[in-house]
Amino acid sequence: MNKEIMRKYKSDETLQNIKRLLKSALEAYGQKDFKKLKNYEVDSLINRQILASCNYERMGIEEVIDKIQCSMPKEISVKTIDGRTIIDATLKVSLKRYIINKNNNEVIDGTKDYIGDYFYSVILVENNDLDKKIICENCGSNIEQNEEKCPYCKAVNPNKNNKFLIVDIVEKNHIDMMKAYYKKKEKEKIEEAKTELEKLLLEERRSRRSLF
Repeated sequence: MNKEIMRKYKSDETLQNIKRLLKSALEAYGQKDFKKLKNYEVDSLINRQILASCNYERMGIEEVIDKIQCSMPKEISVKTIDGRTIIDATLKVSLKRYIINKNNNEVIDGTKDYIGDYFYSVILVENNDLDKKIICENCGSNIEQNEEKCPYCKAVNPNKNNKFLIVDIVEKNHIDMMKAYYKKKEKEKIEEAKTELEKLLLEERRSRRSLF
């Protein structure tokens, strides 16, 4: 990818767009607003939220995510696959995250007083369908993405002409945990193979001795 295209996708406008998209998607995630999440095409995040909600509902608890603030992307890579531009960006996010008992609203994990810093990896793809229907983030009505304002509640549409769609959002320490997990598994496989080889060599030595 040439330098001119790289400058285009690493421009302040693009970085601000990524920052806003992540903040809006995390806010929708925290509000458990699946319709709003659909505006960003983050199916993986929606599926995670539904699964977590089902588990939390069964246990009588609720995860609260609040006071979300995003920095500008610190790391960004751009590549083209099948004619579509893919962006992988890393952003620092400050937020409150804690779990409460739904019966008495008592905090059972985390704290309401602490704002933690997290790093998120966001994968985005160019949006080639600006004529699709989206959800108004103010009143929840179906509107055209290229509408300047919602025709029903007159709220400004922040998703007008969104240039990107979010494919996935992953907390970086989750990525590091998964890398460590697979590294451990790979090490275990190597150790198992070495043990198996040692057994075979031992059996071979024993069989040789039995011949004499």
